[in-house]
Amino acid sequence: MPFITQGKANIKYLLIVVFVAAVSSGIIFFILNYSQKEIDGLGKVTELKKTDKSIGTSNVAIQKLFTEKYPQYSNTLSVGIEKETEQYARGSVNFVAGVPGGIFLAEKLDEKWQIVHEGNGQIPCDLSFYGFPSDMLSDCTTLDANNPTVCTMDAKLCPDGSYVGRTVPNCEFEQCPELKIEDTTSWKLYKNSNFGIEFKIAPIFEEVGYEIKESQSKNHYIEKQICNVITFNTKPIEPYVYYGSEKDRTGALFTLFICPKQDCDDEICQAIKENKIEIPSKNVTLFTRYVTENENYLVFDEGGPSSGDFSDAMGWLQEKVVTAKVSMFSTFKFLR
Repeated sequence: MPFITQGKANIKYLLIVVFVAAVSSGIIFFILNYSQKEIDGLGKVTELKKTDKSIGTSNVAIQKLFTEKYPQYSNTLSVGIEKETEQYARGSVNFVAGVPGGIFLAEKLDEKWQIVHEGNGQIPCDLSFYGFPSDMLSDCTTLDANNPTVCTMDAKLCPDGSYVGRTVPNCEFEQCPELKIEDTTSWKLYKNSNFGIEFKIAPIFEEVGYEIKESQSKNHYIEKQICNVITFNTKPIEPYVYYGSEKDRTGALFTLFICPKQDCDDEICQAIKENKIEIPSKNVTLFTRYVTENENYLVFDEGGPSSGDFSDAMGWLQEKVVTAKVSMFSTFKFLR
């Protein structure tokens, strides 16, 4: 009896071991099989992510190339990819918000992106030599070597605050929009005897509220002299982006610098008067708008395109606001 009992126990024990082993084998098989599928799946996801990352990296890499070439625009330059393959890319570059930019084509060579064409105007069909896909050169033109039609990407600031670029075939700047000046006869007069200036205030800003601040400071374009400064703060003009409590926020619509001409660098002062955006010889980018001058002082608004996004959100880029501001500038006078 004891032997038979022990034998039954041994058989029972053996069955348990076999059952556990079978279950374990199944679990291990399932885990290995499932894990392999997961690994395969993860491999596909990783590959997709690498592709996405590659596309993102091209944008960053190309923007870095432009930033290195044009360091004066490092804080404002932006690149947009319009068409792209693993080896080629076409897009646009803007140096400053609101200022016309240009087109570029780039090639990836030895895992590094390089710009093979940049400019404002027609795209040369000769770029097919690099192997660009046909859809990236669908609008290309066979250029005349003696009469190139690819223009530089500089821009001109117009009196109304807008910008125009160069156009083919002569690469001359487009015509600025016709400047509109309102009838300012009945406008309220602001006079500053200390600074010796006066100008009129447009009714549109009286309606929403404004504040004028007076100060004195150096200007980084004219560093050797202290300038008189008039900051004109106002609220958003409908329609605008800000809502709720933001409707009461204020910002500087313009900042007028009234600077002595004495010791002013001739090239910089001339560039300000001509509303130039940059001075390549000095690696200087200008964010100014010429207003007026007399024999002793140069008056300009500093801000320009650098505040484009904010101005747009405040509703200040509307034609009625731009016209009101330009009309105010037209009333600026020296008292002595």
